[in-house]
Amino acid sequence: MRLLLIGPLPSTPFRARFRQTIVFTTTVVLTYVLVAILPQPMRWWNHARFVVSPHAPTKIPFTPAGEVQLFVVMLGRLRSVFTIPVLLLCVLGVYTLFRSGRKRAFWVLALPIIGYYIVIIAKARVAQPRFLLPFMIPVLVFAPEGAGFVGERLSRWPGGRQAWIGALTLLLAFNFAFSYGPVTYAQIFDLKRQVARDLPALLPLGSPLLISRMQSYEFPNATIYERYRLMRMPNEPIIPASRHSAGIFKPLDAQVKYYLLGSGTAGLPSNLPVPSAPLRGDLVREWQYPEWVRQDRASSVHFGISFVPHYGAASLGLRAPPFVVS
Repeated sequence: MRLLLIGPLPSTPFRARFRQTIVFTTTVVLTYVLVAILPQPMRWWNHARFVVSPHAPTKIPFTPAGEVQLFVVMLGRLRSVFTIPVLLLCVLGVYTLFRSGRKRAFWVLALPIIGYYIVIIAKARVAQPRFLLPFMIPVLVFAPEGAGFVGERLSRWPGGRQAWIGALTLLLAFNFAFSYGPVTYAQIFDLKRQVARDLPALLPLGSPLLISRMQSYEFPNATIYERYRLMRMPNEPIIPASRHSAGIFKPLDAQVKYYLLGSGTAGLPSNLPVPSAPLRGDLVREWQYPEWVRQDRASSVHFGISFVPHYGAASLGLRAPPFVVS
């Protein structure tokens, strides 16, 4: 729609804009089908149905006040993802575009983001960090514009330009060390993938497996809940609430012998620990990120998962083995 309404130049004829729109849309759709739908079509379909269904997985209501609240939440997420200095540079970059008469360039970048916000974020009522990836495109344009604006002003003083370059270098180095590095490590050596890889050597496929002290962010990935019968205690809540997460669990089985014990929190300061069931057992295997990764709150989403035999069944109404001490 943006290509159709706003051409690269004011004099671009409608026929050229229409041709560009057709080529761009076809390329995007084909690419999306290849990389997002074809690898797991049923998973994509179920997720798409969940996103567009009338639901509010958060406490943010579908009211004018709720829209303001959601927008404030999104701004907080943007601050966490891109940092305050980068966002300030973006504001200066927008000012520079308007000041230099390049309003068209601003709207070319802003209109798709506005549409994305309305269709995805406002509809799903959540602003998770991964939902903010499309904002990276305008940030990559606005922030350098703002940095150039500041550098131009500072270059009027001796050494000002060099000082500004040094400040930007320190900012990039800080973000690389305390954000990009830990997050990239957590993505490459994701604990959920490690658990899915190692668990078959510890527990036969199809076995019942009790999940405890985990937030819904920490729940095992599809590789595990499609291979094992995951269960949870009847009175243990799913925090944050998630209908999708609730659907991966089977009815509690008295034959369950092992459980996965999570860290109790998703690693974020706003997430309270989940109440833990009174389960006891010997540790069989533990998966954990290094300390320098766990200290980074943005990357410690699921930093500790323990695999232990389930010994405390008697107090939970399950059939207890003879060695249980209740």
